[in-house]
Amino acid sequence: MPFRGVFDPDELAVLSQTLEEHCAENGIGPEHDDRELIALRLIGLYISGITTVDELKRMLRDDQARRRA
Repeated sequence: MPFRGVFDPDELAVLSQTLEEHCAENGIGPEHDDRELIALRLIGLYISGITTVDELKRMLRDDQARRRA
């Protein structure tokens, strides 16, 4: 789905759910500095065509693994 400059409610729900679940699973609270960076990464992934919660979370986990290596 091409990016139109805005997200519809269903798209926002996927992005919000992914952010909330990922942050909860990784102990990242609402005020944590990394939360905004994660949100920006999610938007980039979504725009690139990764549009399910499970796939988005997998990509975020892969990002973490690469940073730790």
